[in-house]
Amino acid sequence: NKIIYSNTTTDNKFLSDKSLLSAIETPNKVKNSSKSACVSIPIYNGQFNLIGITYKNYTTGATLAIILVLLCMIIMTILIPFIVAFYFSSRLYSSITELTSVFGGDTDNIDANTNELIFLSNNIKAGVEKNKLIENQLAANVQNLKSLQSQALQMQISPHFVFNTLNLANVIIMRELKKSNDAEKVISHLAFLMSVALDTKNTVIPITEELRYIEEFIEIEKIRFKNKFDVYYNISPEVYNRDMIKFTLQPILENAFEYGIKPLKDKRGKITIKAWSKGDDTLFTISNNGNYIEPEKLYELRKTLDAPTTPEKHIGLYNVNKRIKLMCGEKYGVHITSTPDLTSVTLRFKF
Repeated sequence: NKIIYSNTTTDNKFLSDKSLLSAIETPNKVKNSSKSACVSIPIYNGQFNLIGITYKNYTTGATLAIILVLLCMIIMTILIPFIVAFYFSSRLYSSITELTSVFGGDTDNIDANTNELIFLSNNIKAGVEKNKLIENQLAANVQNLKSLQSQALQMQISPHFVFNTLNLANVIIMRELKKSNDAEKVISHLAFLMSVALDTKNTVIPITEELRYIEEFIEIEKIRFKNKFDVYYNISPEVYNRDMIKFTLQPILENAFEYGIKPLKDKRGKITIKAWSKGDDTLFTISNNGNYIEPEKLYELRKTLDAPTTPEKHIGLYNVNKRIKLMCGEKYGVHITSTPDLTSVTLRFKF
């Protein structure tokens, strides 16, 4: 019962354990105690015993370590693929979002069951179709603008001659009558308007200039109608600092005098020119107390404004509406209303 060699210094206490000592008496069998397990193998004809002792607290710790390692491996096996999948899915979704936004697609209402490639393909197709539609609209607008420019250039050929002739007539009238008269005033106002009309350098001008032009035109109409009408201005102060398309008010006023004031016989004519702002938009309304436009005629007149080609009648209104839409967008333009007491034409634009 003497230990010859041991790889630990704690084995001496087990020599007093009867259950372990019994292992020597029954070799080649495992004997258990409360703290360890023991097996004895006789060697050298029973002169020596090779005893193997395993401590239970060591095996328990090793088992727990193995279990923890296995648990960590299981968790990592599940977690790592999930993290990798999430990372690449996020990058893929970000790329899809960027591509979709380039083509003008909607990424706010993506169905969770939608395949990414199908979603991307559909948005690219929709974006291409939308771009084609915009290109077609742009081409149509450019063609319309070229047509209007051609008409404007064609109309400038005769005004140059007429303008010079008017100046000559004005000089002759002043020389013959040797005093100021209505003919001289009309020619002077008309000559001023034509000089402005022939100046094609600026398409967009300050509203203050446009108001000055219509004042000259109204002076001509006062002589024509012998002051049988009144003009009232209601211009909001903030409008004076804004711009508008040149010569858009004159055609509207001309229609108001021709179809509104001219037919009046029993009452005095009234023209109201109102301007105000609505956010970044500017609105002008020219109203008259002349003849009422029947609903059928009003409907046809509104259709004329949006005609694809230049109509035979109401060319002035059509051109004003078309010019505003070409320069400001489709939601802007001319709108006409009429009641028994008042006919109004409203211009809406943005610069």
